Amino acid sequence: MLRKIAVALAALACLASNAGAGASETFRFPEGEVRRDFVRLPSARLGEGDVYEAMVVRPARGGTFPLVVLNHGAPRDRERAKDSRVASWTAVAIEFARQGYVAAAFLRQGFGASTGRMIDSSGSCNSPDYIGSGGNTARQIVDAIAALKRESYVDASRIVVAGQSAGGFGSLALAARPPEGAAAVLNFAGGRGSPRPDEVCNPHALVDAIRHFGASARLPTLWVYAQNDHFFGPKLASEMFDAWSRAGAKGEFVAAPEFGEDGHMLFGAMGIPIWRGYASAFLAKLALPAWTTPPEDAPAKLDRPSGLGKTGTQGFEDYRRSTNYHKAFAVGDQGRWTWQTGYATREEAADAALRRCTERGSCRVVFIDDAPAN
Repeated sequence: MLRKIAVALAALACLASNAGAGASETFRFPEGEVRRDFVRLPSARLGEGDVYEAMVVRPARGGTFPLVVLNHGAPRDRERAKDSRVASWTAVAIEFARQGYVAAAFLRQGFGASTGRMIDSSGSCNSPDYIGSGGNTARQIVDAIAALKRESYVDASRIVVAGQSAGGFGSLALAARPPEGAAAVLNFAGGRGSPRPDEVCNPHALVDAIRHFGASARLPTLWVYAQNDHFFGPKLASEMFDAWSRAGAKGEFVAAPEFGEDGHMLFGAMGIPIWRGYASAFLAKLALPAWTTPPEDAPAKLDRPSGLGKTGTQGFEDYRRSTNYHKAFAVGDQGRWTWQTGYATREEAADAALRRCTERGSCRVVFIDDAPAN
């Protein structure tokens, strides 16, 4: 297969409705180029000047395309919300853009560089407010969609809302009161209120919230939960979907096989070969763009650094197979290694890998993206 070649463009790009702009970049694939822009989406809900940090990846050719909005989860430690990076969605967004979508990821209030305070928290573990949390997330998704629908390249009559974890839960809440043009929801490991692995605060309340949203939801939905999800395990996932269906909502449930150490992270760059098959079959039934011939990019041909050991060797193989943008691999003495991915620029990826590696001693960056660092 032809390999992807990223070509940086020395230009600034902004949405017509954007309050700020970021560097633009194009990526070439056999089926054509896709363009990535980092933007600021203005909010109609928040105060004047408030924005969502966002990223838009779309086919570089002219025309209008259906929109897929990608919605992130929430860290168990709320203090880490500001560390969120919209660029971490790049590989997933590119996967959709290669099939003919405008793929937009944005960070909700209180996450990353988005303004405003976090409003989609579930509250205390003793008395979680899952209905309020889901509603607040859904309203922010609708807010972002309103800004994106004004763009000339967006087909506002065909909108897919996709989310992982808290973003999946909010996407289900949106299905209860969808914006005009919404066609489907992709829910990957959706839920709220997991303070520790394999624990959920008042799971019965979470099921009740799903039932509440399902009572008025009529959009077709896809539910994908891995067998080793350590946030919302198979039993709870089944209970939620059963409550959704019994409330009268539409849905297809997929019990995905185990994925990595925690299947909760299936909807990401490394899980693309798995989740795109589920998404493709579902979207094709709705006459939306699907993966008729899934693209496959061969792992990069890189020489493995010496002295990595068993786990380091596996980590390096994961790095080679990773399609995320941008990434870097760093090594140190005594077999020390790390790699970081999902950054806006090559430089940011290299800096992140070096910082992480040097927490335990001196290190150097040996690979950036699919080439030696030097």
